[in-house]
Amino acid sequence: MKRAVLNKNRAFLFFLIVITLESVPSVLLLDWNPSEPQSALFLGYSAQRLTAIAFTLFLCAGLVLLTFKAILYPSWWAKIISMVDNTLLDKRHFLNIFLSTAFLFVFSSGLLFLLNSRIAERFGMLRLVYQRFQGLTIWLVVLFGQVLVLLYFIYQFNFQHGYFYPSDVWITAIRNCLRFAAVVFILFYLLVRYFSLRIFYVFFDLSLVVLALSYLSLWLYDKHRQKTWHHQTSIYLTGFILFFLAFMSYRLVTIYTGFPNTPGKAYFNLLADAWLQGRLYLTKPDQIHDLTFYQGQWYVPNPPLVAILMVPWVAWKGVDSLNTVIFSLLFAALNVALMYWILEALADRGWSALRTRDNLWLIFLFAFGTAHFYTSLIGKMWFLSNMVSITCMALAVLAALKIRSAWLAGACLALAMIARPNLALLFPFLLGITFQIEKDTTGKAAWRKMVIWSVKCALPMIIAVGGLLLYNLARFDNLFDFGYLTENVAGFMAEDLKQYGTFHPHFILRNLKVMLFNLPRWDDDCNSIAPSVEGMSMFITTPAFIYLFRRFQRKPWFIGAWVAVGMIVGSLMLYYNTGAWQFGYKYTLDFLIPMMSILAVSVGNRVPNTMKILILTSVAINWLGVLWWFGLYCG
Repeated sequence: MKRAVLNKNRAFLFFLIVITLESVPSVLLLDWNPSEPQSALFLGYSAQRLTAIAFTLFLCAGLVLLTFKAILYPSWWAKIISMVDNTLLDKRHFLNIFLSTAFLFVFSSGLLFLLNSRIAERFGMLRLVYQRFQGLTIWLVVLFGQVLVLLYFIYQFNFQHGYFYPSDVWITAIRNCLRFAAVVFILFYLLVRYFSLRIFYVFFDLSLVVLALSYLSLWLYDKHRQKTWHHQTSIYLTGFILFFLAFMSYRLVTIYTGFPNTPGKAYFNLLADAWLQGRLYLTKPDQIHDLTFYQGQWYVPNPPLVAILMVPWVAWKGVDSLNTVIFSLLFAALNVALMYWILEALADRGWSALRTRDNLWLIFLFAFGTAHFYTSLIGKMWFLSNMVSITCMALAVLAALKIRSAWLAGACLALAMIARPNLALLFPFLLGITFQIEKDTTGKAAWRKMVIWSVKCALPMIIAVGGLLLYNLARFDNLFDFGYLTENVAGFMAEDLKQYGTFHPHFILRNLKVMLFNLPRWDDDCNSIAPSVEGMSMFITTPAFIYLFRRFQRKPWFIGAWVAVGMIVGSLMLYYNTGAWQFGYKYTLDFLIPMMSILAVSVGNRVPNTMKILILTSVAINWLGVLWWFGLYCG
């Protein structure tokens, strides 16, 4: 016991010496240039500068004095460490300190990253303040990280043996951490308001919403976890939290890349405005790539669901007020929440063995480790269709899983078709889900019920097909002319489109190559490896997909998921367009919902460490893809 105390004394003393030495550069790196003459108060420095300098010097001097006293008076130091140790051995105190320090480390690290990124250009005067005290800021971030490491290694025995895991202790500690986080966010908001950084106001508002929802979830768990309704309520609240977190993360990335607003070739916003003016075509569009020219006018060939959804906003606020990037991010964030609810619904039915913590790993992969990440940030025509269609597909799956309504599932899938018609091929997945539920409920396959369900589900889809055909007739005087054959596409696709049409077996090998086998290439301009612009294997950009083939179940819903994936892939293999300029294979978005559902079964009873490594690798690769797409890497 004496040896253990001695080791703690030495460990804490070594930590004190290290942070003291690290604090010295924070003083040396201060910007000692005088302030502006009009704001100078003493020795050429303003009152704010004098306060900050005095704080830094006082902190550094205090650490130096404390270090010398600890070395010169070991008995005094031993008493101090004994008091600290007794405090940290208390479960509640330890968790409060550990979680609060972890939050400060994550928050300060994120802020430090932003202050040293492209976003820093938007920080105005705050950026200049940071530059003057950069050393102190970096030292504080390092300090929080070192405190976490110190606490973990000194008290790891208690961690490993579950000493700190009673639920009442966790509830209290997390509640206190949320309160502490709220105080930090409010202080940060005051700082943002002081420097009038309006673009960041929304992050404060949404952060408080997330904290409030988290606090509510914790309160419900503490007071009502035995109630029958608690489980589903917790799942819904977690989904809403994921929605806000995903939206904030995506929005921050768009600001970081320097493309936060409506880009060129968005088109759907202009089409919504054209409809409100009584036209089906665009007048004098700034760009004409991917548009179709017919009888002297430019038309948007893509199916119109996105424009339909934009009409209310454009009618209310005007076309110039609609930011298609934010529009895309809202649907992308909703997709994250919906995918989480699908995974939890699969687990509730016993079709997946994963717990919530494992499902969150898969959601992390879905949101940031697949083509969903970079496509959500763009806000252009094709990518908007992808985001909205995923939302409709996810709603269709949830309608089949949770509500068990053929009409509603069919209506949602019909909406997906009005964005991307080939998504009608998701139908086998919905049918498999319904078949499985019926079998689990009655113990047998009621074929007559399945036929009736299929007819009900198909009716909205048939109506959607009729609507698309009538839309073609109104635009191009031909029911079956979608405008693709005369679309103003890139030169390397135009010849094939003219010769073979939109769908043809000629395109199978080309599409298979891009989807499964294409690798990165050497870029002479960048003098480094870079993504292939025509696309890359989805297993290269998302290596976690390797786990898809780990398990197979002879269950109707699982087979239905694979059939849907196979049919959608089959349609894409015949398509004239491989995805053109893209990172990875963007058409994985068309079958991402059933594929993630398959993955939930394939990983087994929990997400293994190898899968976690693959997920983190997938996220890193797709972050590189975002940087490449927006010209920040090899651009």
